[in-house]
Amino acid sequence: VNLMDEYTPNDHNMALRFNEHEYQHHVAEESQVHLRRRKKIRDEIDIKLFLLHDEQKNNKLNDAQLAIKCGRIVKTRLFKK
Repeated sequence: VNLMDEYTPNDHNMALRFNEHEYQHHVAEESQVHLRRRKKIRDEIDIKLFLLHDEQKNNKLNDAQLAIKCGRIVKTRLFKK
């Protein structure tokens, strides 16, 4: 039995397909926004780390200060087990 022979498109099925299409389109657009936002955040972090590296090369920061400030920039957290 061919399922396509028994399947008849009706208003309910068409509405479901349209709603699914709209939802998928919305999810895809939202994903692109998140990608742009994440790239911007990564670029800002890279710039801050580069500036800290320059400060350390010019002896304005010692190694411990550099490690602390780098951790704050990338927001590292200690996870307890």
